[in-house]
Amino acid sequence: MRCVAEAGYTRATIREIARAADMTSGSLYHYFANKSELLEATVSEMDQIALPRLRAAAAKSDHIVDRLAALFDESSRLMRD
Repeated sequence: MRCVAEAGYTRATIREIARAADMTSGSLYHYFANKSELLEATVSEMDQIALPRLRAAAAKSDHIVDRLAALFDESSRLMRD
């Protein structure tokens, strides 16, 4: 995700992504047929991490403004993590 964020989806290459992950592009292709599949799996993994945290943050209050504030705070923590 860091490579895509820095270079953009089109310009980020499998080779650069593999290098950032400290592996070979061949190893990466063993698990993912292409960049699109890799990104889809990455986003899915991020959802599995983020959604429970965001739901838990929102559940701490019944007031909508407090829920939104909790979501924004937790979103910031997620981005830092």
